[in-house]
Amino acid sequence: MAKPIITAEPNYDKRVGIYYKRIPINGVRKYIGLGTDRRTAKETLLELMLKKVRGELDEGKSSVKKNDNGSPDIAIRELIHKYLDWVEGNLKKSTYKLKKGSLNIFLKEFLENESPSIFWASELTYAVLDQYKTWAKRRRSSGVLNGGNGNAREVKTLIIWGWERDLCSRPKKFPKIHTVTKTREPIPAEHLHTLINHPSLPAEFKRHIVFGLINGLRPQELYPFQWIWIRDWDKQIPYIYISEHKTSASSKVYKPRMVPLSPLARNILEEQIRLHPDSKHPFLNGQGKAYATADAFRQRFWRWCDRSNIPRYCPYQLRHNWASIAEIPDPSDRMLLMGHSNLTTSLGYKSPAMSRLNGIMEDASNKFQEILEIK
Repeated sequence: MAKPIITAEPNYDKRVGIYYKRIPINGVRKYIGLGTDRRTAKETLLELMLKKVRGELDEGKSSVKKNDNGSPDIAIRELIHKYLDWVEGNLKKSTYKLKKGSLNIFLKEFLENESPSIFWASELTYAVLDQYKTWAKRRRSSGVLNGGNGNAREVKTLIIWGWERDLCSRPKKFPKIHTVTKTREPIPAEHLHTLINHPSLPAEFKRHIVFGLINGLRPQELYPFQWIWIRDWDKQIPYIYISEHKTSASSKVYKPRMVPLSPLARNILEEQIRLHPDSKHPFLNGQGKAYATADAFRQRFWRWCDRSNIPRYCPYQLRHNWASIAEIPDPSDRMLLMGHSNLTTSLGYKSPAMSRLNGIMEDASNKFQEILEIK
């Protein structure tokens, strides 16, 4: 049987809108994406064929080299390995897991399957990174807020990290990374009232929303809320204690956050204890399970925004509702309650300070009960 003839003319995949070529590599014909521009695709294909002739796709080559212009270069796999070693030693465990998972997608699912010809960090050009961003949005993050942008951001961070340490060069330009940011505007009171008092809103989801609202919680603190975060439940001033939150997002030294529970918050938790006595999470989704991600909670929140005929607000805006209604004369108290500082160090667990903060939380909670007619 005759071997297939490889021409320098790329094929066009109408399904995803990119040019491609199937090239035999190690006995297997692999699909290689070449981008959306025909001229660039043809140039890339010619370069790829020359590499194949020179044997540059073989496995045994060195992982570090100098380019013709004298700039340092490193194999992508080796760069990722060094970067993850640094992340593991300097950032917290959850950050390491997140970056490792994202970069594994880039290396094993995109490069090895879609662009196996790319080996060196210097080959991560604007066109390749833009192609990856599009691929990630379609294949990995379809329908997810900021889909594809998060994947692209991790690779950009990787390249810049290597460039700052003289391990590799960097593109002159990176693809634009668009992020749907959290608005700092609170949800209008009339819209929040409509949502909270929707006749079909599940009672448990309503309590979940109200609990986040009256405590000024971030979505990443609200959706996975756990019983172990409650301290001094049987004492005069029980409080929420969150050891890892946004303030400590990039540090291995965690900065705990403490929020005194108002009577309304305690009543909500008492009802949830009655409903889920054996669950480590007070609030569960419609299937009786803990929310797996912040996006799962956000999607459910949006569905009820739609059913309430109000705009799709971000759950993070509930936090700004709390900040706008809570009367906190002392800026340091605001920082403590919002989780912008180390509460343990600042208060030293002194009861007078906790009593003052407890009064602030109760006052804000009472105002929400009146405005939203929460019973």
